[in-house]
Formats: sequence, structure tokens, C-alpha cells
Amino acid sequence: MMKRIGVVLSAVFALELLGAFTSVGVQQAEAKKYSFRRHIWPTIRRYCSKCHRPKRVRKGKKRVIKISGGLNMKTWRLAYKNMVGQASKQAKEGFQIVFPGQPAFSYLYYKLVGNHKSPNVGGKGKRMPRKKRRLAAWRINRIVKWIQQGANK
Repeated sequence: MMKRIGVVLSAVFALELLGAFTSVGVQQAEAKKYSFRRHIWPTIRRYCSKCHRPKRVRKGKKRVIKISGGLNMKTWRLAYKNMVGQASKQAKEGFQIVFPGQPAFSYLYYKLVGNHKSPNVGGKGKRMPRKKRRLAAWRINRIVKWIQQGANK
């Protein structure tokens, strides 16, 4: 009888301890700060920078430098500078490409999800990344959390 009580008490203690560790893990995950260079740039570099970088294009006899969508993402500094706090040329007024602290007014989110043509956004073009599969949900969630935290470098 005493052995059973001991087993039950140790099981209860283990569950409480597990709950404590789980809540600590959740608090650490919530407290995680995202930065552009460390957490967002690898995704941008892999899925966006191939198309959104300067290219020499022949226009008649002249060679002109063209940047897709007007976003130069050749380096992480240029990508950050061209996205954060910049007004969107495709969406309605009030939308920025990345609006720090406001994912609902960040056009980047709508382009990644594919809701950019909805009436409240009024965007145009295709979902991004254009020639590749849709981004994984965890990548989009990371970008949204980064925007919510203020879109830090």
C-alpha cells in the first residue's frame, strides 16, 4: 500500500515538474526577440532576393538596371532599408511594405499569404514568392512576430 502511494505521489510530482518546465519553455518562446538580420534575412535571401535584386536589362540599344517591384534585396541592409517603413506602391494608401508593430497594415504579410487582392488591401500582382511554393507557416509566423515586435534590425 505504501509503495502505491509513493508511486502515485512521485507521478504527481513528475507531472507538476513537467508542467513547470513546460510553462518556462512557453515563457521563453514568448520572450524571444526576433531580429531582421538573424531571423528574417535567411528567409528573404532564400526565397526573395533572387528576383528582387538589380539586373541589367536591354532596352533598345541601352542597358538599363531593373529591380523587380522596386525592392533591392541584394544585401540584408538594402532589404531592410527598402522594406521597413516604406509605403507600398501596390496597396491602398496607409499600407507600408513592413509597418513596424502593425502586421495588419504590412503589405508583405498579405503578399506572402496571398490575400493582397482583397478589397480592404487593394493590392495587385501575384502571391510571393512567385515562382516557388508558398512559404511554410512557421516562416510567415516568424515574420509576423518580428513585425509585431517593432521590426528591429
